[in-house]
Amino acid sequence: MKRKHYKEKEKTEKLRTVSGRITLTASGFGFISVQGCDNDFFVPPQFTGGAMDRDVVSASIFKDGRSERPIAKVEKILERGRSTVCGEIIAGRKLRPLSKRVSCDITVSGNMMGAKKGDWVELTLDDDSFGEFSAGRVRRVIGEAGNLQADLSAIASEYDIAPPYTADFEEEISGLKPLEIPREDLTSLFVCTVDPADAKDYDDAMSVKKDRDGNYELGVHIADVSAWVRQGEKLDFEASKRGFTAYLPGRTLPMLPKSLTSKMSLSSGKISLSHSIMIKVCGKTGMALSSRRCRSKIHVSARLTFDDLDLFIKEGQLSESLSESIGKRCEDLRESLSTAVELFRKMRNFRSESEEFLEIETECVRVLCDEGGNEIIGLRRDVQRDAEKFVEEFMLAANVEAAKEMLAKEIPGIYRVHPQPFPEKTSDFCEFMKDAFGLSPGDISSRKVCNKFLRSVPEDHRKLVIIDAFLRAMARAFYSEKNALHFGLGKSRYAHFTSPIRRYPDLIVHQQFMAYDGYGGLRSKKTVAYIAEDASRKEALNDEAFWAANDRLKLHFLREKLSGWNFPISRRSYQK
Repeated sequence: MKRKHYKEKEKTEKLRTVSGRITLTASGFGFISVQGCDNDFFVPPQFTGGAMDRDVVSASIFKDGRSERPIAKVEKILERGRSTVCGEIIAGRKLRPLSKRVSCDITVSGNMMGAKKGDWVELTLDDDSFGEFSAGRVRRVIGEAGNLQADLSAIASEYDIAPPYTADFEEEISGLKPLEIPREDLTSLFVCTVDPADAKDYDDAMSVKKDRDGNYELGVHIADVSAWVRQGEKLDFEASKRGFTAYLPGRTLPMLPKSLTSKMSLSSGKISLSHSIMIKVCGKTGMALSSRRCRSKIHVSARLTFDDLDLFIKEGQLSESLSESIGKRCEDLRESLSTAVELFRKMRNFRSESEEFLEIETECVRVLCDEGGNEIIGLRRDVQRDAEKFVEEFMLAANVEAAKEMLAKEIPGIYRVHPQPFPEKTSDFCEFMKDAFGLSPGDISSRKVCNKFLRSVPEDHRKLVIIDAFLRAMARAFYSEKNALHFGLGKSRYAHFTSPIRRYPDLIVHQQFMAYDGYGGLRSKKTVAYIAEDASRKEALNDEAFWAANDRLKLHFLREKLSGWNFPISRRSYQK
C-alpha cells in the first residue's frame, strides 16, 4: 500500500497550537482529540515526537497542500497518559512493550528484582520519561512469557483491567437490597431471554404481541441495575473504576460482583425487577410509532440460546432441550416467537431502506478456554446469524427510544457516536484495495457506496482480508455527552441502554432516568462528559486486551498441536 509522506517544510502553513490527548495506532500514526473540537487532528508517524498512546501533548497544526484536512506535529509531551508499561525483558536491560501502540523499547533502570530475559515485567515509568527514549523501574515481575496464566496476567496489567472483586467485598454487599419503588406489573406477558449457552448473567429480555389494529407491541425489558447500584455509593465507584466487564479467553473480570448479578439477572422461573421500554411498531411498515418507559416486574417464561433461536428462525422448530424446559407452554412459545420473527423482519427491512445501515458480515475465530484459564479447549468460528441479528434489532430499537427521551426531556446523558471515516484512512483503504485486489470502493464516506462495495466483495479467501481492512478504515465509535451521528447504524439519535450489568455507560443512562423519575439527583452534563470520555478510553483498552489475549492464545493452541516444534511465543510473533 502506498503511504503519504509529509514534509513540514514543503507546502505547509502553520495554523495554530493545540493541546489534547493523542491516540496512536499500531501503524505508527495517531490522532489528537481536543476538547471542544468536533474532529480529531491527524498525526503522521514522523510527527509523534516520542509520545505514547494516551499522552496529553502540545502540537502544532499545519495546513498541508496535499491534504484537505490539517495535520498535527507533537511539540511537547505535557502529561503521560500512563504511569506503567508491561512488556517482556529482552537483552541489554531493555523491555519490549506488550502493546502495539508503544513502538519503542524501554530501558530498565534500578533493581531488576530477579527479572530475567523472557519474563513479563510491569515497569513504573520514570518521572522524566518525556523524550524519545523512555526508562522505568521494575514494579513487579509477572511471570515467564509463554506461560498461559502469566500471559493473561500480563495482558490484564498492560491494558489496565481491574482484578476480580475480593471475597471480602462480595461479603460486604451480600445483604444489598433493591430500591423499593412503584412498578408496573407486566408478569402476564410472555417474556423470553436469548443468550449464549454458557451465559451466566441475563440483563435483557423481550416480549412481542399484536394488537387489534395489526400493530405490534415490542417490550424490551432490561435488568433494573440502577435499583441496586445507586449513584455515588461504593459499589457505583467500583463499577465506574472498571467501566466494563472484560472478557478475556478463560478469564472473565466482571464490572459488578457475581453475587449481585445473580440476584438482579432476569432468570427464568422468578419475578424479576426490570426497566422496560414498550414500543408500538407499525404492522405494515415496521416503523416505531411511539414508546413509553416504565419500571416493571416481569416473569421470564423461556430462556433460549442463540442456537435455539436460529433453529426456530430457519426451520420453525423448537429444539428438544428447549421443548423439555418449557413443558406445557410450547404452543405459547411458538406463537410468541413466530410473531417476534415476523416483527424482526419488518423492522430490519424498514431500517435497511430508511437508514441504510452498514451491512457487514463479520466473523472471527475465538479461543475457547476453561474459566480457570489453564487449558485451551479449542477454537470457534463466530459468524453473525439471523438469531444474533434478531436480538440486535430489538435492542437497537430500545437504545434509540432511550436516546430520544433523554433529548426530549433534556436529561444529561451518554450517547453512542460513530463519526464518518477520516479522509486519510479512506484514501489509504482505497489505494490498498486497488493495489492488492484491483477493486475500486468509491467514496466510502457514503453508507450507500459502502454497502454497494460490501455487496461486491468476492466470496472467497480474499473476503476476510477485505472486510478487516474495511473495518480498520472506519472511525472508532465512542461515548459522548453530546448526541451526534452514528454512521454505521445510520442513526441520528442513539444511546446504550440495554446492558447495564456489563457496561457502565448503560448504567449511567439508567441512573439518570432513575433520578429524573424522582429517586436521586441528576448528574450534571459536565460530570457525564467526564464519564463518557473515561468510558471510551476503557472500552478501547478492553477491546485491545481481548484481541491481544485471543491472538496469543491461538499461538498457544498451535504450539500444543505442533508439539515438538517448540517455536517461541513472543510479542512480535502474535501481534498483527
